[in-house]
Amino acid sequence: MALVHLSYSEFKNIYGDLGLTYWAKYNWLSEANWYSLEVLPKDYEKVAYIESTGEQYIDSGVVLNDKNFKIEVNFEEALKTSEEQAIVSIWSRSYLYWNLFLRNADNEIKVDLYLNGHNYLDGSIELNKEYVIGVGKVGNNFTFYVDDNLKTISYTPAYINTISVKIFARGDLEDGSSNTHIKLYRSKFYVEDELVRYFVPCVRKSDNEAGLYDLVNNEFYANDGTGDFVIPS
Repeated sequence: MALVHLSYSEFKNIYGDLGLTYWAKYNWLSEANWYSLEVLPKDYEKVAYIESTGEQYIDSGVVLNDKNFKIEVNFEEALKTSEEQAIVSIWSRSYLYWNLFLRNADNEIKVDLYLNGHNYLDGSIELNKEYVIGVGKVGNNFTFYVDDNLKTISYTPAYINTISVKIFARGDLEDGSSNTHIKLYRSKFYVEDELVRYFVPCVRKSDNEAGLYDLVNNEFYANDGTGDFVIPS
C-alpha cells in the first residue's frame, strides 16, 4: 500500500529539497520500504545513535495489555556497571513482568528477561559492539533474543499490564530504574503484527534536543528523564 500522495511542493515543505527521486519513492514505495529509508522531516536531523547516561529515558506511549507483540532494538552497550540496565520494559511492582535488561552476572554482561523470575540468554554481551536485541509474545510464549541467539519461555501473567513501554528504563521508573548506558541506533515496535513505532535517533533543529523520531506516526519523542542524551560529535 502506497503512502498518501503528496505533490512535489507539499513533499518539499515537509522534507526539504531532497529531489524528485525521493518524492517519487515517497509516493510509490510501500510504507515499509519508505520507512526503511529513514528519511526525516526537514526540521529534524538524523544521527547515528542517542546514548543514555543513566538519567534519560523515553516513554513510547505503547500500552500492550495482553496483545501479541514484538519489540526490536539495535543497540550497543556503552558502560559495564553493577546496576541492572533496562533496554525496554513494562515491569512494575504491581505486575512484576516483563523487563528486558542487561545484568552483570559472573563478571559478564548477560541479557535477562524478567517474567516470573530471571531468565538469562546464553552467552554474553561485549562492550562497544552493535547487536539486535528483541522481545516478543505470542499467546503465553515469550521470546527474547540477541541476533540469532534466541530463547522462548512459557509464562501466564497473573494480571494484564497497562503500563506503557519505556525505553532505557524500567516500566514503573522506581528504584533508580533508568541506570541504562546504551547507544540506541533504531527500534521497531509491532503489535499484533502491525508496525506501530519505528524510532530513529535524531536532533530537533529548533532547540537541539536529541530524541527519537517515530516514522509511523510522524512524532518526535524527547527525553522524559533528566539531563541530555549523548549524540555523535
